[in-house]
Amino acid sequence: MSNKSDAIAALEGAHEKLLQAGDDIPDDKMTAIWYGEWSVHDILAHVAGWYGELTGVFQRIARGEPPAPEGVDYNDLDGWNARFVKARQAESARDVIAELESGKRAFVAALSALPEDRFADGRTAQRIVHDLVNGEGGHAADIRAWRQQQGI
Repeated sequence: MSNKSDAIAALEGAHEKLLQAGDDIPDDKMTAIWYGEWSVHDILAHVAGWYGELTGVFQRIARGEPPAPEGVDYNDLDGWNARFVKARQAESARDVIAELESGKRAFVAALSALPEDRFADGRTAQRIVHDLVNGEGGHAADIRAWRQQQGI
C-alpha cells in the first residue's frame, strides 16, 4: 500500500470480506461468545469503534494537528477495544452493522482528504490502513472458521 488508491482498495476489499463473513448469521448466534470473551457482534462493534476513532485521527492530520488529541494514548489496544464493545453491547447486530458501514464511509472520506504523501511507507496513514486491513482480514477468517465449525 504505497499510495492512497491502493490503500483504499485494500481497505474496501478487507471490509467486504468481513461483512461477507458475518452475513446471514442468525441473531442468536451473533451474540454467542466464542472468540475469547467476544462474539461476532463484539468483533463488528470493535471494528466500528476503531473506524470512528481513526476517522478523527485522519481529520486531525489533515488539519496539520497531531494524530491523537492531548492526553489520548492509542497504545492500550485492549482498553480501547473493551470500550468500543461495551459502548455497543445493547445494540442489535443490525445497528452495529449499520454503524460499521457508516463509520467505514466516514473513514474513507477522511482518508481520501489526505495528501498522497501521507501514504508512503512508514507514514501514519499507511500504518493505520495496513493495521485495519490486517485486522478486518484476520477477523473475517476467524468468523468463517467459526461458522464452518458451527455449521452456520
